[in-house]
Amino acid sequence: MEVKRKRIKLSKIEQYTADKKAFGWQVAAQEDLKPNNTVVLILERDREQIPDYRAVRSLEKQYFAIRRPFSLPMVICAGIGTLFLILYFATKSAFIFYFIFLYLSLTFFFVAFFALAVFLFLLIKKKKILALIKEEAAARAGTSNDWPNAGNIMPENQESWALSNMINNQ
Repeated sequence: MEVKRKRIKLSKIEQYTADKKAFGWQVAAQEDLKPNNTVVLILERDREQIPDYRAVRSLEKQYFAIRRPFSLPMVICAGIGTLFLILYFATKSAFIFYFIFLYLSLTFFFVAFFALAVFLFLLIKKKKILALIKEEAAARAGTSNDWPNAGNIMPENQESWALSNMINNQ
């Protein structure tokens, strides 16, 4: 059983719990309202209840990585490229170091540019991609209301066949 505690603003509780529900999390408890209009939610998820747990966890990581407001790889590569550019200017007298640092600097700047392009593409298509990931995770976790699963079907008993019996008796 996984347990997670998260402090959430009162206005964002519904969206947060809906996002987490798609990945198999359920609200176990909710602490009292704090003075700054926040509530601590205690969420839990049972690994044995989720048929494809590894895929759901992977989709959850992807979902929250895409929701990140900036591209971390772009910032890291730009920082490393800047470091090599500084080393390039510092070692202009030695040709071999000069050449290597210039090459490394340009390589990291191009990787940062590529990461920026990917980030901008994701930014443009963010809503659609997040909705697809959430839908896929909900289907794999068994929490989707669009597909029959253990959480949204009625167990078979005498009343569950009432419509079928009514049609057959006519």
